[in-house]
Amino acid sequence: MSFSGDVKRELLEHVGSARHCLIAELSALICACGRVSLEPPMLEIHTENEVPYKKALTLLQKAFNLKSLEEQHVEGGGWSLRITLAPEIYTVLSACGLVQRTADGWMLETAPEERITERSCCRRAYIRGAFLGSGSINDPNKNYHLEFVLEQKAKAEKVQRLLGEFGVEAHVLIRRRFSKDIYVTYLKDGSQIADVLNIMGSHASLLRFEDIRVVKDVRNQINRQVNCEAANLDRIVSAAVRQTEDIRLIEERLGLDTLPKGLREVAEARLAAPDASLMDISVQLGIGKSGVNHRFRKLLEIADSLRQSKS
Repeated sequence: MSFSGDVKRELLEHVGSARHCLIAELSALICACGRVSLEPPMLEIHTENEVPYKKALTLLQKAFNLKSLEEQHVEGGGWSLRITLAPEIYTVLSACGLVQRTADGWMLETAPEERITERSCCRRAYIRGAFLGSGSINDPNKNYHLEFVLEQKAKAEKVQRLLGEFGVEAHVLIRRRFSKDIYVTYLKDGSQIADVLNIMGSHASLLRFEDIRVVKDVRNQINRQVNCEAANLDRIVSAAVRQTEDIRLIEERLGLDTLPKGLREVAEARLAAPDASLMDISVQLGIGKSGVNHRFRKLLEIADSLRQSKS
């Protein structure tokens, strides 16, 4: 089973005791996978996954004493919950902040009213419901990515805003699916995805996520260190080869005995130890690393002048 599925199954067991939190989570589920109409009145929650269906059923049963709740396993895949009595439809939608009574009757809201998420606990519940109905999270062994896929921009921006209340900086983009625009609220930062799991109350998945993240971070740190050391070794070897070539040219054309004592010592040390680093030579000669480097530059200048004179 996928990591995302494991998170949702854990969240299925997370049921708040306060009615306002139940309603906030249900409101998010309706926004994510609900089918709502006022003419004629209709409220249906349709999901492809059994987990959000079960959670919606639990929330409806605990928060409302409904008489017209129909459950159905859709042929070909999916589950459906339908409320058929108009008064009960308006009761649920009104409680969830998804309709507003006007002089001309009822009017649908593009996103739940702010009163639904006034409390911090309700904001957590709403994010949990939004994830159950429209969210997914990649396997952290592969890459860090969490997203909420919603059909309306206002709903995607509400999730983004609620995450921001907890210091999580999410982004919203438009994605084309089946000739229709959908809106995706997403995160790609591992530490912030961990924060979202904590916000939703998915603590077992959070521990698993963090274990994987620590192992990945250590592995990446080791790889970076190995790559850095390999690059340094390549530079040392390349420099040593070039210095040896310069010294051989000077030896052939002038003779090392013609060099000043300091340059001759460095040249002889390099020929004796072609793979030695500057630090190794500086320790051997009892001079600073910068002094050794300076003398090699002098040898390079002599070798370059010999090459130019030959040409």
